[in-house]
Amino acid sequence: MRICVSLESISPWLVNKILKNLVEKGVDLAEVKLPISGEKIGDLERVVKNYCSKIIVKPIFTGKQGFPVLKRVIENRPFYLELDMDIIGKHPEILDLIMENDVFLMVSIDYQNSPSVDELVHDAIRALAQSDIVKITFPAESYEDNLKVFEVYNSLREDNNRMVVVAKKEKGYISQLLLPVLGAPFAIASTEEDKNSDYINYKAIQVFYKMLGSKST
Repeated sequence: MRICVSLESISPWLVNKILKNLVEKGVDLAEVKLPISGEKIGDLERVVKNYCSKIIVKPIFTGKQGFPVLKRVIENRPFYLELDMDIIGKHPEILDLIMENDVFLMVSIDYQNSPSVDELVHDAIRALAQSDIVKITFPAESYEDNLKVFEVYNSLREDNNRMVVVAKKEKGYISQLLLPVLGAPFAIASTEEDKNSDYINYKAIQVFYKMLGSKST
């Protein structure tokens, strides 16, 4: 069971500090959303280099001005590079950089509303054909939306270990907690400091699986 904490910050220095703390507390991975610009590129490179086996970089950039910086980030070989589906379509040259540096690609799809199961399965299949791992998120508008997550994993059983399907917000905490049981490569979680997160706190996941482990022994 692996836990990936989602972080967003404009400061590589702060990200480095948070990552150090999380690794000491048993967190396996961190999805880091950072603006890609020429500022503080040295600090950003150091973060990626220090935690290359534990970091998923999701670049935030506009147009091509961030490409030279993104190239330097990719050359430091983060565990995964996460890109929105539409970015891949608009900028296929990024895929060349990923392949040249042997970096894993995670394609993400973020719905603004709760989609149907058919939509989720269709988009998951499309994204799986273009990436190593797919992350799909949507807001849980009711507790029944957890069932949509279960149905997607049931429909695409052969690819369960390549999908992270998340029903966000408090009403989706049930399926978030059960992602490892469904076969997902990791569970997505929030930090203690993030009080308004879309994801369940990483400590809750640790306690839940520790309790399950103690009951099975």
